[in-house]
Amino acid sequence: MQERFELLFLVYADEKYELFVTPYIWFALSTNPESAVEVVLKNKKGFEEKRYESLKLLKKQFGDRFRLTQSTYGNSNIIPNTIRFIETPTIKAKHLYIGDIDILVLQNVMDVHTEIMEVNDMSYSNKIRNKDDAKPRMTGLHFCKYDDYYPLPPLDGISLETENDEHVLYLLLRAKNIDINYENRTRPLCGLHVSLNRDPFGRTSGFCNKSFKTTNNVKWGD
Repeated sequence: MQERFELLFLVYADEKYELFVTPYIWFALSTNPESAVEVVLKNKKGFEEKRYESLKLLKKQFGDRFRLTQSTYGNSNIIPNTIRFIETPTIKAKHLYIGDIDILVLQNVMDVHTEIMEVNDMSYSNKIRNKDDAKPRMTGLHFCKYDDYYPLPPLDGISLETENDEHVLYLLLRAKNIDINYENRTRPLCGLHVSLNRDPFGRTSGFCNKSFKTTNNVKWGD
């Protein structure tokens, strides 16, 4: 049976990142025809109550091309960044793009990533960050065929509460017997990363927190 959507965008948001949900939906669907977005939320009911009007506008423009779902793991001790990789969406499509909720998608993701897969003879589009480390990590933006990722392999052997989320993705791909390309260095962003850990100039308050803070500088706002 032919799938209705060519591509599904799958992202996760807890309360801290809820402000990105409606912009993410709008940008992803506006720039990617024949696609759908599923946002997994830590608190779906609370979000819908707070963003009722904006969700109504999105519904008017995009119909049922987006869906909000309640996270299975939102109230667990699992690292929030890991949850996007272990949730199974309710929407099915031919292709899957698991990404960051704080990226405003500005390109046709299907066109960009299927070309990378073809050029590099890979079954997915992503790259290894640190191939020589004891715990290799993929990047957090992963494109592949939907049926190559789901159903998920058993999660029992992975320490979801402590392992880095990108290493978890690496372990999931290995468990699915995906042939990982350790040489590919291409992983386009396909948009603008409006991170809570970066100001509009790209400076970070994450691992460089001691030398730079966004709180006393130009901020993205709400």
